[in-house]
Amino acid sequence: MRGIVVEVVTPVLTFQSHCSQCEFVFDKTGLDVSATVQQEAINAYPQWLQEAYLQVSDWVREIARRYQGAVRVCIVDPQSLEGMWRLLRYWIRRYPTFLLDGQKFVGWESEPALRAAIEEKLSAQGWRKQDAAADC
Repeated sequence: MRGIVVEVVTPVLTFQSHCSQCEFVFDKTGLDVSATVQQEAINAYPQWLQEAYLQVSDWVREIARRYQGAVRVCIVDPQSLEGMWRLLRYWIRRYPTFLLDGQKFVGWESEPALRAAIEEKLSAQGWRKQDAAADC
């Protein structure tokens, strides 16, 4: 089974960090400077964007758990060159937008249809539901 790729076009929280040598020194000295700086950078974003990012993160973890490596998820930042290309090519106007083999699923309301499409593509490749982790 080859698996499938789902691209998620959504804003990504970004921040600057120290160089690798500084990070190494901070880690060895026990200073937790890096985590503090990262948390401050994340808190600088609007609350709605932080929540949207967490929702996407939770979804990616759920997909990874459910399909055990049969689905690869790629996050595409719309502000990147690749993201700009996706925006133009697929006429993306809302986030998150999920892309599966050229098929576009817009917003969280389309997520059930996306899951159905994922399972349909995986079953065509021989993946069975019992191959997934037991759902509780």
